[in-house]
Amino acid sequence: GASVRGLDIQGRVGWWYGTHGSCVFPDTHDCTDANHVSSNQVFLEAGDHEITFRHEESMYEDNYRLFWEHDSQARIQSPAPGSTLSGSSVTFVWRPNIAFSSLQQWELIAGSSEGAADYFTGGNTNSTTPNESISIEVTGLPTDGSTVYIRIRYQSFGTWKVIDATYTAASGGAHQPGESWDQEIVPAAAFNNLTLTTFDITGLVEHGSDPASKEEMDQLFEQVEANPQGSSPIALINTTGANNNPHGASDFYLSKITGYINIPESGFYRFYIDGDDAIDLVIEGASVRGLDIQGRVGWWYGTHGSCVFPDTHDCTDANHVSSNQVFLEAGDHKITFRHEESLYEDNYRLFWEHDSVHTP
Repeated sequence: GASVRGLDIQGRVGWWYGTHGSCVFPDTHDCTDANHVSSNQVFLEAGDHEITFRHEESMYEDNYRLFWEHDSQARIQSPAPGSTLSGSSVTFVWRPNIAFSSLQQWELIAGSSEGAADYFTGGNTNSTTPNESISIEVTGLPTDGSTVYIRIRYQSFGTWKVIDATYTAASGGAHQPGESWDQEIVPAAAFNNLTLTTFDITGLVEHGSDPASKEEMDQLFEQVEANPQGSSPIALINTTGANNNPHGASDFYLSKITGYINIPESGFYRFYIDGDDAIDLVIEGASVRGLDIQGRVGWWYGTHGSCVFPDTHDCTDANHVSSNQVFLEAGDHKITFRHEESLYEDNYRLFWEHDSVHTP
């Protein structure tokens, strides 16, 4: 019953003849004979179809496997495409179009135009159990009623595929003068000219001996700052998981993010930094009880994973939360966010909140 573009192919969907071993498809799909994958998508009516699978073995290993995929299964399950989002942080649930095979890697990006990632980028480069829905918390979304573009890219059978959807941002969420905020990812709209520069520190540190103080962090940057791996503009300070170095390997490297943060009104702010491994934050012009703190707003040195703040905020080192509310005048302030990574996951995030009750 299988057909290709309306032509009867007498049911021949796939074949791979001759003497060969298995490819362990799709994990190490490096065989040269492409006929073991059907060369075209085949059309099948719904219902039962008789199947014949033939196998011949001469010597040594003897095995066989059958995979399938179906395009109509790929979809975002929630929130429903075209709907209005609930706020600046939304959990998306989606399902790939893969049955009985592995999802090789995927990413979700959110932006202000189709294919843009100026609000959020996240995903997973590890394989995922098939036939399962996948969820990811997307943060940093606008709350101004604008159109939000979501794109999910995923790799299946060595091919990248795309799911696109649009949403309406929550409205009424813009911060008003005199209003207190709960902590949230600092949104892209609050930054100007953010630039990410990374540096290779292979051989300069070992896992477990990550910078334990500002002085050690300074010394490490001084050794490599003249030889950056690369620089690129970014929208916000928000990464998750692993493989977050766009300019090189994601182990043994430094990140330095510079730019400007716009403070919408003069007042007291609290900044929360989270990451893996050592991180610190400087905002020029910040003061605590009238004292110049040389911009040092938050830090968390040493070897550690991220806290996934604020969901499981159970880390013991409180310095990754600014120890005092800091006072900032309205307007643009220069910001420097530094990050050091030795091994395993590499990520960092910046939150803020504003308490309008206090006055300078």
